[in-house]
Amino acid sequence: MKWDDDFEEGMHACLQVDIEIVAKGDSNKDVVPNVAATLRDLATKLENGKFDTGHHKVADGSGREIGTIYLDFYNESF
Repeated sequence: MKWDDDFEEGMHACLQVDIEIVAKGDSNKDVVPNVAATLRDLATKLENGKFDTGHHKVADGSGREIGTIYLDFYNESF
């Protein structure tokens, strides 16, 4: 996604992000680093413009689907 920062006067960029992840494993030593790595991957994709507004599947490093992310890029005055 290419960001458009040409807003009407008084408008500002807004972003709503909802993430739902359900990760399972044998122990927290397995689950926590897996989820942390997944969140870092999502952050990198977001910074690199890989998401548009809408729902997207979230997969862990092994490719197993573990959740969803919803993003809403919008403008409003405040």
